[in-house]
Amino acid sequence: MTMYELKSMKKGHFVVMKTGCYPMKTRLKMLFNWGIAFEDAYSIEEKSERKVQCADSREVESAVLERFPPKLIPVEFVDELDNPAAAIPNKRRSPRIKKGN
Repeated sequence: MTMYELKSMKKGHFVVMKTGCYPMKTRLKMLFNWGIAFEDAYSIEEKSERKVQCADSREVESAVLERFPPKLIPVEFVDELDNPAAAIPNKRRSPRIKKGN
């Protein structure tokens, strides 16, 4: 069945699937026709009215740093951070030597 056929199935028609078997299209009685009734209707507490709290960027930054403290940098790498050119290795080639005559 295509997704359009599944979407347009009539009320009371279902696709029943069981592990190890092919799915089948069948007609089942609705829940209330079997005499099944629920005690209370399901309801969710509405939480639309909430107090909104705003935070300053410094508060957010301090909370992040408190939860995820920065890693300490070893002393030998501090010079490289102050002077980025010092971190780039010298990429000079060694002179070519002619093999001999």
